[in-house]
Amino acid sequence: MDLAALIIAGLALLTAALSAVYTKRQADAAEEALALARQEAARYPAPWNLVWVKGDTYGLVNGGDETVYDVTIEFPPHTFTRGDVDSVDRLSAGSTHTFLAAMSSATPHRNVTVSWSRQSDSDERHDWTAPLPAKR
Repeated sequence: MDLAALIIAGLALLTAALSAVYTKRQADAAEEALALARQEAARYPAPWNLVWVKGDTYGLVNGGDETVYDVTIEFPPHTFTRGDVDSVDRLSAGSTHTFLAAMSSATPHRNVTVSWSRQSDSDERHDWTAPLPAKR
C-alpha cells in the first residue's frame, strides 16, 4: 500500500508541475499577444482632428492618409445636433465632415467619441475621444 501511495503522490506532483509549466506558457503567450496588439495600435494613430468652424458648427477632419468607413460620432448627453451629423458612410483622407453641435447647460462635458472602420467590409472598429474645440 505504501508503494501505491508513493506512485500516486509522484503522479500528482508530476501533474502539478506540468500544469504549472503549461500555465506559465499560456501567460507568456497572452503577454506577447498584448504587446503585439499595442505595437499595432501605435503604428496606426487616430487620423482625426476636431476644428471649430463658426457658431455651433464644428469639423471632423480625416487627417490620415486613407479613406475610413462607417464613421460615427457620439455626442455627450443633452447636446443639440441638426441633421444627419452622427454618421458618415465614408470619409476620404483630407476630407472634413461638418456638423452642428450645441451644448446646453445640462451637457456634462464637451467630449465626443468617433468610431470608424479602416475597411468598408470590416467589423473591426477603432475609437477616439476628444473634446470639441473652444469657440473663438
